[in-house]
Amino acid sequence: MASLDHETLCTCLQRWLYTKLDGVREIEVTFKGAAEGGSSDTSFVDVGWVSGGCPVRQSFVLRREPSSFRVYPDPELGRQVGVLNALRAEGSVPVPEIAWFEPDPQILGTPFFLMGKITGRTLATFPSYNASGWLAEAAPLQRERAWISAVEALARVHMVDAKWFPFLDCPSDGASGLDQQLVYWARYQHTQLTQPPHAMFAEAQRWLEDNAPRGKPSGLSWGDARLGNMIFRDFECVAVLDWETASLGGAEADLGWWLFYDEFFSTGLGLAKLEGLGDRAATIALWEKLTGRRARNLLFFDIFTAYRVAQTIERVVMLHAAKGTSLPVGSGDQNPAIIVLRRLMEGFS
Repeated sequence: MASLDHETLCTCLQRWLYTKLDGVREIEVTFKGAAEGGSSDTSFVDVGWVSGGCPVRQSFVLRREPSSFRVYPDPELGRQVGVLNALRAEGSVPVPEIAWFEPDPQILGTPFFLMGKITGRTLATFPSYNASGWLAEAAPLQRERAWISAVEALARVHMVDAKWFPFLDCPSDGASGLDQQLVYWARYQHTQLTQPPHAMFAEAQRWLEDNAPRGKPSGLSWGDARLGNMIFRDFECVAVLDWETASLGGAEADLGWWLFYDEFFSTGLGLAKLEGLGDRAATIALWEKLTGRRARNLLFFDIFTAYRVAQTIERVVMLHAAKGTSLPVGSGDQNPAIIVLRRLMEGFS
């Protein structure tokens, strides 16, 4: 059932919603399209019904746990729902509201949830937002407004107390959140990638284990911190999306990820950064001002990010090859994150 056609998907959702919406009639579900990319099956639906004689219509985002195209070994939608619900309850980070979560795979073939659709605009991955799209067409002051708002949202993530997320703790993998993430990614290269994995991964893993910060941090880490995972309205960030890889790996893990992708989608693609978007130094300075803390051990987190992104790219390329499709990035020595990883580690070999 994981590959349901749109009509069957809507019919199954309609039947299921009759069990969730009490005292309503004439439920109608309309498929409105699929989201670009992503490691989960994400699409948009409109739901209409009649309640108390009055017609109601709402737009939702449907997210299903991937059945075969799994970038990550443990997508666990229940964990994502837990993160979103905790953030909604805490209140400082703008995230969508979960309407329903269904862990039973019998309804649509895999577990799924429906969350409210937030009106706004997102940034495309390819082509880069530094090359085309609404941000490229905006005035420099508007771009600066979007950039500041985005970093403000990132900083708010890192000021949320980890006590809201006890379910993210994996003590069997280590005492701190960063310990646990190091174990997770060491395991990933051996369970999710073509064997043997690229030699750079073992070299980077040893370096990370030997050079991990003292007093390894624990704190909420968004996991996929980048401009492309935000919704903007009037150049203000109104939602932070994609919590699939949330962990307790700490704030600097996100900051390193953010800085990597900021460079990747500009100079990494041979593009000039749009005027109005802050560079690396400006981003770090603004983040430090907003959080009231120093960004520490950034070389470690630069390498940790390149190591994680490189593995993710290897996995995605492998999954696309199995489908007979290709990506605008390569694998192995052509993997752009492996190239960055090698450059960062040249002084330590």
